[in-house]
Amino acid sequence: GAFCALGSASTVALAFVPQHMPLLALAFYLTGTVGFASGNVFYDSLLALVAPRERLDDVSARGYALGYLGGGLLFAAQVALVQMHAHVGIERATAVRVSFATTGLWWVLFAVPLFLRVRDPASTAPAGGVWSEVGASFARLATTLRSVASHRDLFVFLLAFWFYSDGVQTIIKMATAFGTDIGLGQGHLIGALLMVQFIGLPSAWVYGILARRVGRRPMILVAIAAYTGVVLLAWRMTTAWEFFLLAAVVGLFQGGCQAISRSLFAAMTPPERSAEFFGFFNLSAKFSTIAGPLLVGWTAALTGNPRLGILVLVILFAVGTALLMLVDPARGEAR
Repeated sequence: GAFCALGSASTVALAFVPQHMPLLALAFYLTGTVGFASGNVFYDSLLALVAPRERLDDVSARGYALGYLGGGLLFAAQVALVQMHAHVGIERATAVRVSFATTGLWWVLFAVPLFLRVRDPASTAPAGGVWSEVGASFARLATTLRSVASHRDLFVFLLAFWFYSDGVQTIIKMATAFGTDIGLGQGHLIGALLMVQFIGLPSAWVYGILARRVGRRPMILVAIAAYTGVVLLAWRMTTAWEFFLLAAVVGLFQGGCQAISRSLFAAMTPPERSAEFFGFFNLSAKFSTIAGPLLVGWTAALTGNPRLGILVLVILFAVGTALLMLVDPARGEAR
């Protein structure tokens, strides 16, 4: 709740930042990102609490699918408002400000059912107060890391996830840069982003069903193979239709890959330590969003060829695949 409030308030605050104060906008963007990333640690850890083991894939996939639906509907409405601002009698800048404000309010509105319906297991307040507990948590960090490492399959999966998620997140973060490089305009880029949202809705849902029938690891491997194909397509991409094909493939596998990775990790995590372990899961995801773009940038700078930078992601997917093949999900769940 606290991190949700921080993220939502920061997003709404962006609507009121004067145009001549970019550093203030950056500060609110950073606090909003902290709210989102930190809140997701606890949100993800609730998966093992609200879903029976046999329905982890289904519930996780539905969560991503509904996220695509909500995000897609809101984004589409905001794009329409910005593009048609003159027809509703407001300036473009005002339309953008309304978009920030509605995003923050939307965030809080759809968090309300979680706070009303989902109950945490019984817990006791720390004897020394909240800040004392925060300090103690840093002292326990090494203990937690040793605990994660003692669960062999869970630990190897975390390493695999770091590599393949690195590639996935880099593609997501740099997709618009790829499109700009081949001369696509803002309209094409926004259209591709919307397409990803609405393709991701049914795809994530179906992915959960297939994972329950085929297995989690095979479905993650299928997604990694598809993303490897995306990288090869991006390397050769020169036209708008190729960019839209790339976006469509990303939409087909993005939500499913993330959802099944989350449910596999939840299945191998001791329920009583889910929040603690999911901290490492989300930390791994956040570090991957840094390393991938750096690798792409460094490779492009060293070779003088931006397209060669994209190919380095194939290595990340290959390492992630090799490590994932060492994971025995059944053995990991039995721990």
